[in-house]
Order: sequence, then structure tokens, then C-alpha cells
Amino acid sequence: MSDIKKVIIVGGGMAGLIAALQLTRQNGFACTVYELRDAPTTLGGAIGIPCNGLRLLHRLGIYDALLARGAQTPRVEMHSSRGASLGFMDVASWNQEHTGFGYLRIKRVDLLEILLDAVEKAQIPIRYSKKLIGIKEDAAQVTATFADGTSDTADLLVGCDGIHSAVRTLHVDPGLQPTYSGLSTMYSILDLSKRGPSFPRFSTPHATRTPKGIFIIFPCKPNGEEIFWFYTQEVQISEEHNTRDGWEEERKHVVDSFKDHALDLLSDVRGDWGAQLKQVVGATDNVNFYPLFKLPFGGTWSKGRTVIIGDAAHAMPPHASQGVAMAAEDVFVLSRKLQEQSLSLAEIFQQYDQVRRPRVEYFHKLAVKNGDVRKQQSPWGLWAIEMMTYISLMAMDKLGLVKFGFGMGPWIHDVDKQE
Repeated sequence: MSDIKKVIIVGGGMAGLIAALQLTRQNGFACTVYELRDAPTTLGGAIGIPCNGLRLLHRLGIYDALLARGAQTPRVEMHSSRGASLGFMDVASWNQEHTGFGYLRIKRVDLLEILLDAVEKAQIPIRYSKKLIGIKEDAAQVTATFADGTSDTADLLVGCDGIHSAVRTLHVDPGLQPTYSGLSTMYSILDLSKRGPSFPRFSTPHATRTPKGIFIIFPCKPNGEEIFWFYTQEVQISEEHNTRDGWEEERKHVVDSFKDHALDLLSDVRGDWGAQLKQVVGATDNVNFYPLFKLPFGGTWSKGRTVIIGDAAHAMPPHASQGVAMAAEDVFVLSRKLQEQSLSLAEIFQQYDQVRRPRVEYFHKLAVKNGDVRKQQSPWGLWAIEMMTYISLMAMDKLGLVKFGFGMGPWIHDVDKQE
């Protein structure tokens, strides 16, 4: 595709910055990023990035910076609702052996700062306080108009503006709207650097089931001096209150009484492990709360000279840790397709869709499935889940099944080698 020289990228989050770096580095396009907020966001807790995402971030040249600020966590210890250890789940050893990349947990703000530093070094401009209000196209160009009265025209527009994407709702697929998943999360980051030696430390992630949901805690710095904890559970809300104001009211209720709420959720977790979790909650000064939304799978990802990627196109629940990885894969596939000189832009978007949709659908379904086990369980249902977890983890360990990499094929897949 030889007629593309200038690209508008809407969204200055992780997907937008990855797109700007790759399309500049690999395709030689002149990219400009437009961001709604007036400064880089500091919202969010910490995330996991598995091997398929880390490999692509390595190709962008930021992997060493990620290792310097994140925690490598190849195993997760599983705990029962009573606090007993059910065993360790190996999530990275086989992947590390076959790809050279494992599983990294890192604060969102740290990942964003690393990407911003790389974008600055690449001399890619970012324009803040740019609320998109319109997109117009003709056969040769696309124009984005912003609320401050400015506009920009380019050969291609890439929408990377998240689940509530203005690019999608204004232009590409206005009918595709987010839906509430039925689950919400309360979370916080705790700095342990000033805690005494008696305060618990966590060198590996831990997941603890409770009757109402799941409590997860993991390090998000190389030496574990900061930890991220969150509790995911079902939160029902009526259609009447399923609005911004309704969720704000629910958020205020949870945040104002978070310690009582969290300690109640952990009330059945006994022994030393239960005491450690309650100590973490007791030492936390503030939390964040957000409902987990998703986009119904399907919809349109492109129109004319505009394409949407990442959460703007296919936002999924976070329960497969694939948000950043899927956005990076989108970018790399799009970048490669845009180098095929014999194809029209419509053909490029069609082939991009054919390559990406089956893989995105796989992880979308996996994320929904993983979310189901975070829902409220009956005592017998919880017991059954815990027994299956214990037996499967014991079998994996005793029989050495990890070395066979069961179910890991989709995780080690390299989109740069996919036709």
C-alpha cells in the first residue's frame, strides 16, 4: 500500500503508543497521536503480560525497560477458601523455554511511562486535550475533527481509544456498545518499602477463592517492594442504575467502606494465610473500584480509511491477561499487511480481519470462561472447583506434565510468522 504516508492515531494509551511506534519504525509513516485527556493517565493498577505480548514489546525495543520495572512471575499459588494451599500453577516455564519470554506483571503507569519515553525518542508528536467529535472521509483522505475546533487530515486513521471508543461510535460501528459482564473489581497497590520485617512479602502471585469471588495478590516490581491486590466478584445492578451515575454511586459505597467490605469477603479464609491477606487489606489506605465491561464479539473493525484495534474493536474481560498482548498483535499484523504493495486498503483490512478475528475470538471466549469461576458459588460448587484445582495441579506436578505444554499453543503463537 504505497499511498499511505501520514497516519492519525486516536488514543494515547498503550494501544495507541504501540501503534505509533510500530507504524513509524516498520512502515516509515508520519504518525501523530491524539489523546482525549490533558495529560498521560495515572489510572489503573497493574497488569500481566504473557509471552506473546512480551515478544512483540521486545521487538519494539522496550523489553529491557519492562524487566527493570516489572516482576517476572512464572507460577501462581492457588489457595482454598479456608486458606489451604492447593498447589502451584505454572503459567510460564514452558512458554519461556519455547519463546524466550515468560510472564511479566507491571504497573500500568510504569508500562505507559516506558512507552511514552520510546515515543518521545522516536520524535512522534502527542496532542493532548483532543476530544474527537467527527470523522469524514473521501477516496483519498480521512479527516478527524476535534472539540477545540482543530482538525487533521491523513491517509489512514487508527482508532486506539478503548472500549468507549469515539472512533467506533462516531464512524466505524456506532451500534456496537459495551455490556456489563456481571463482575466488578476492587483493587489497590501497596508500597511495602516502608513496612517492617514482620509485614508479609509476596515473591509470587497468589489466588484465593472465596464463596463470593476471588482475591488475587501479586508483586509488580522486580524486588517485590510493591504489590497489587484485587478482589473480583459478582455485583448485580438494575438496568435503571446501569448508568454512569448509578455506577458512581456504587463505587462511592464500595470505596467508602472498602476495609469492612474486603474483610467480610475474606472472613472464611483461616490460618496464617488468612491473617496475611487481612493484614494487607488493613494496611491499605485507599482502593479503586470499577465494573468490568466487554464488547460483544463481532462487529465491524474498519470503514474506508479508518480501522479500530485493541479494546476499541474487541474489548474483553481481563481474565486472560491478553489486553496489551492483543493490541500489540493487532498492530503488528496491521503493520505487516500495510507493507503489501499489491493490495488496496480495503483488501488489507479484509485480510487483517481474517487473520485476527479467529485468534481474538479464542481469547475472548477464554476470558469469559475464566470470569465464570470468579462468580459466586454455592458451598458444593466451590468445593468441587477446589478439588478439581487440587487434583489437576497435583497431577501436573507429579507426572511432570508441564513439560508437554498442554493448552499453551495459542500463547506462544507468533503473529509475525502467520500468513
